[in-house]
Amino acid sequence: MAEIYAAVASQNSKIHSILISETEVGSTNKVPKLLDLTDYENWKGRFETHLNGTDTNLWERILSPYERPRVVGADLYQILERLDQSQI
Repeated sequence: MAEIYAAVASQNSKIHSILISETEVGSTNKVPKLLDLTDYENWKGRFETHLNGTDTNLWERILSPYERPRVVGADLYQILERLDQSQI
């Protein structure tokens, strides 16, 4: 009976380690979580890596400011309701 409890405890420990690791570094489906503000710089690198794995241009889009579309030949902004999704 003691061997069964030891095996279950060992399995629980392995599952716990996997869950902690996945929380810290993320996975293909889960973003890494910032668990402590003192770890921000390391988390930022893991988060950037996660986003680049999702879409290689996504991190660049986050760093680049949004530029609202302008009317061609004028110094006016487009009315957003008139734009289709590809122009936004």
